[in-house]
Amino acid sequence: MAGYTPAVKLSRIIINGVALIAAALIVPGISLAWKNDTVESLITLGVLAILFGIINAYLRPVLRAVSLPINLVSMGLFGFFLNAGLLLLLAWVVDKVWLPVLHIGDFPPTFSTTTIGAAIAGSIVITVVSTLMSTLVPDA
Repeated sequence: MAGYTPAVKLSRIIINGVALIAAALIVPGISLAWKNDTVESLITLGVLAILFGIINAYLRPVLRAVSLPINLVSMGLFGFFLNAGLLLLLAWVVDKVWLPVLHIGDFPPTFSTTTIGAAIAGSIVITVVSTLMSTLVPDA
């Protein structure tokens, strides 16, 4: 995100937030802890979207490069597992640093097959929503 204008960065944060909301609404195992106050809910969503953007901007390219051989063998399907791992990382970071507002299955703290299934389904929803919304926003 280094070369983008502030307007494009803001649009990417909004796209991340909308994609996270879509995943929480569509995937049964993903839940966001909404507050009763609209402002608090928007702050929560903003913090999640910013952290998700930071994780995707800095960790995802490195992990994609490292996992390129297995991604080629799996014909790109490993990318969903990578995105699921980053989504789980987001839930863990938010739980440790701020508040436990994002739960994927029983994670955090419990890691189970339900958690993995919800994370993979959530990564698919987030990928589809963010791809569709990104086509509406120009990069320059």
